[in-house]
Amino acid sequence: MKTLLLISLLFLPVPFIVAARSEAPVARPALSRQTPPAKVLVDGAVNPELISDYRAYSLFFRFISNRVGRERNAIRAYIRQIFRDGSCPDSSEDLTEVEKQIDNLIAAGEEFSTSAQPLDVRIKELAEQLLSDGPDTEQDRIRREKELICGAAIASLTNRLGFASAAKVRLHIEGMKRKMTIMH
Repeated sequence: MKTLLLISLLFLPVPFIVAARSEAPVARPALSRQTPPAKVLVDGAVNPELISDYRAYSLFFRFISNRVGRERNAIRAYIRQIFRDGSCPDSSEDLTEVEKQIDNLIAAGEEFSTSAQPLDVRIKELAEQLLSDGPDTEQDRIRREKELICGAAIASLTNRLGFASAAKVRLHIEGMKRKMTIMH
């Protein structure tokens, strides 16, 4: 179908626009801002590979962090499902280990959120001031800094949780990507 569309576009008549040349050169205004790239809607159900780990993990970390009371208990139950894979723990030691892993994962999420929060505030301030002058803006620099913070939090999961549990979180994140729709 794409080939047919491409071939049909090649044979469409192309209008030619002829402009008269003037003797004096025409001064064109300098563009002070580059046009930002067009936003694209990415459906994770169709293309999960187009959703970065940074996006998925940062959403996950924010989701599990800074919860109190009933919300914290609900988040703990949610995370418990990730680590158990639907199975029941064999002993009280297994249950204690799972609870430690839950604490460590929540701690990683809270560290990320705490580190990223001032950067989020700065990005919001810049967006309100409409200071986007192209790809090398302060907003982009701050976003890259947030990506580094998120990358450090992701890397810390193996030390905090152990390889097997970090792999379970990774599988969960990959599943989350398939349920996301984001602007890219």
